[in-house]
Amino acid sequence: MMKYGKNFPLLMKFFLKRAVSLFPVREIVDRSFRYTYREAYGRMCKLANALESLGVKEGDKIATLAWNTHQHFELYWAVPCMGAVLHPVNIRLSQNQILNILRHAEDKIVFLEKEFIPLIERLSPQLENVSAYVLMGGENEEVRFKPSYSYESLIEDFPPRYDWPEISENQPATLGYTTGTTGEPKGVCFTQRMLFLHTLITLTPEGFAINRYDTILHIVPMFHVHSWGLPYDATVVGAKQVFPGRFKIEALFELIEREKVTVTAAVPTVYIMMLEHPKADEYDLSSLRIAFSGGAPTSPGLIKSFREKFGVQLVTSYGLTETCPVLTKAHLKPHMKKWPIERMDEVYAKTGLFLPGLDLKIVDEKGKEVPRDGKTVGEIIVRGPYVALEYFKDSEKTSEAWDENGYFHTADAAVMDEEGYITIVDRYKDIIRSGGEMIPSLVIDKIIEKHPAVASCATIAMPHKKWGERPLACVVLKPEYKGRVSEEEIISFCKGKMPKWQLPDAVVFMDEIPLTSTGKKDKRKLRTMKPWEKMKTK
Repeated sequence: MMKYGKNFPLLMKFFLKRAVSLFPVREIVDRSFRYTYREAYGRMCKLANALESLGVKEGDKIATLAWNTHQHFELYWAVPCMGAVLHPVNIRLSQNQILNILRHAEDKIVFLEKEFIPLIERLSPQLENVSAYVLMGGENEEVRFKPSYSYESLIEDFPPRYDWPEISENQPATLGYTTGTTGEPKGVCFTQRMLFLHTLITLTPEGFAINRYDTILHIVPMFHVHSWGLPYDATVVGAKQVFPGRFKIEALFELIEREKVTVTAAVPTVYIMMLEHPKADEYDLSSLRIAFSGGAPTSPGLIKSFREKFGVQLVTSYGLTETCPVLTKAHLKPHMKKWPIERMDEVYAKTGLFLPGLDLKIVDEKGKEVPRDGKTVGEIIVRGPYVALEYFKDSEKTSEAWDENGYFHTADAAVMDEEGYITIVDRYKDIIRSGGEMIPSLVIDKIIEKHPAVASCATIAMPHKKWGERPLACVVLKPEYKGRVSEEEIISFCKGKMPKWQLPDAVVFMDEIPLTSTGKKDKRKLRTMKPWEKMKTK
């Protein structure tokens, strides 16, 4: 038996054991299925025993291709607590990317939902490291890859008890891959210690600020950076948890009303879908006290609309795959509570204040911190107790992203105001460089999206003979305004709201803006479409 001595290890199993000890009858709900923390814990023990019987050892990678379900939740805890490494795979990536990720990670077991059977049937001949496949959800599906098991039959005959091992806090607990928006996906490992500290810090009032009285609806995909850590946070405090399965907007309304959800988190696109849903007024969302928004900029207009329609406050969050992920929350300071609501919305829409324990800076190209004036643009760099130190098996990309002092360079361009609030103004790759000056494309997006006819805007750089690059605003109009708003009207709307030299040179109207696998505007793909060329032919 390991003797801990003075340095007691920070292990996720201590969170799990506390939760089942103190909140054994708290509910976990999965659409039409519900059980208690005690019952979930028993199944986690059965799962750990089953994995051990399949030869899983400390450090082995266990992949999941799954939605937000109670079975996925069981894997979230059982795999890291037994010393193996949980690897949730982003199922929205391309087939080749998923193949490359599974091979790069050297996953030993793959858990998958039945709808991914055709995908794995195509990929399995090339997955030499995989020794078994486990089917989640469906129990009687015919599969051509072997050996394979059904989740329920696999764990059925094992005891609901397991002696969680005493491992090092530096043992890898999870493995995730970036979404590939800046190239091929890159792997990031998080240790027991990192996951433990991320959970503690995001549980503070500066983070998600949830407690045992809350009911959490897990909208953020569990394959996306720990679902922002909420399944771990909610378990620690004994909150009721609700898993919606595969994303369906109607199901979110139904679950919020039926289960009296108090807290949730999602990308802005989800909240826009809720606002625009034709049956939104038919549901009672009065139990919801706060909703966190992240993964993309959240406009003051969206915050206002959501509050006015549903009576719910949206609060912006920010983080990255490499940071476990949460770095900031846009909570108000006490003196701001007396401000007019419009001014408070401007703060809620900022990227926010960085969380306790982090060493976060905004620096210029020489590495010097920029003034806290809300105007000077620099890059966010960060190091901290749960920020990764490298990319998994990729020394070249590691040397590009981490400096000699251990700071991770996010490639997010931002400003910081006198109160310490950060506002991301762009990705460095999306900044428009015009005549030696930098034009943040997100600033233009936010202004144009305040126009009452505009549903979405993505501003990109288009080539210019004289200035090098100039802004082109790609605009999606709300259905009732299509064909009724001109390019000149959009540009005129921007005048006086930004310096004249930052005004878009042109506007193109589109049916939709391409999105990444995580719901962000895919400006890289938009640039490859070269919409300015279509504009010239008109």
